[in-house]
Amino acid sequence: AGATFMAAGSSAPELFVSLADNVISNPPRSVGIGTVIGSAIFNILVIIGLSALLAGQALSLNWRPFARDATFYLISIILLIAVVNDGVIRWWEGLVLLLIYVLYVSFMTVNERFFIWLDGVLGLSKEKIADTEILEKKAQANQNVSFEQETSKGN
Repeated sequence: AGATFMAAGSSAPELFVSLADNVISNPPRSVGIGTVIGSAIFNILVIIGLSALLAGQALSLNWRPFARDATFYLISIILLIAVVNDGVIRWWEGLVLLLIYVLYVSFMTVNERFFIWLDGVLGLSKEKIADTEILEKKAQANQNVSFEQETSKGN
């Protein structure tokens, strides 16, 4: 949930630029869409990339949040393309996009229960999940040791 609030907070300036463009400018200059999409691309590529570079260790990622976020992101991109395709954004199209965001935030409240259910459907037992997590932690610990050895050689 913290990442969701961070994403909303980092996109807030673009939201206000878009609102100012559409409310104050006459006629609107349509800087909002490019600003929001450009900011999203920057956040995905640069912010995540720099975070990984500055972590100082290999990051172990669980497939569940990645699959969840990639699915919602794909849905939102497809809807955005459909909405802006004709060059006119109607109020109800904006409402649909807003409702998709509300659906995502709402899904986050049942996220853990959903993935427990999904693990059951996929036949992933708690033991298999625990074994996988232990292996991931061991691999990360080994990578941390090798990273520390590499950095100490440079000193």
